[in-house]
Amino acid sequence: MYCHGTCMSNNASEVHRHGTCTSNNACEVYRHGTCTSNNACEVYRHGTCTSNNTCNSTVMEHARPTTLVKCTVMEHARPTTLVKCTVMEHARPTTLVTVPSWNMHVQQRL
Repeated sequence: MYCHGTCMSNNASEVHRHGTCTSNNACEVYRHGTCTSNNACEVYRHGTCTSNNTCNSTVMEHARPTTLVKCTVMEHARPTTLVKCTVMEHARPTTLVTVPSWNMHVQQRL
């Protein structure tokens, strides 16, 4: 599950815990990681990106990589129309692309 992050309105980028998107396409910078490409891959504290164009196959701290294309519902995060998001170990994948509420953690646990 993500914390204190906000989905960006780009193709595949999200803001994760203490992280900021650095690409309008697929890359993010995390608290303990840095993008190694300007549109796809990033390096994490406990893993590296294994995809060269979407970064969906990353190994992140306390998280499992997946190949799902639906956006995740993140705690305290706004959903967007992303089409390529990662699903974390403690986050449930959904088929939603738009939910007009910041209370996603409440809906997720229902």
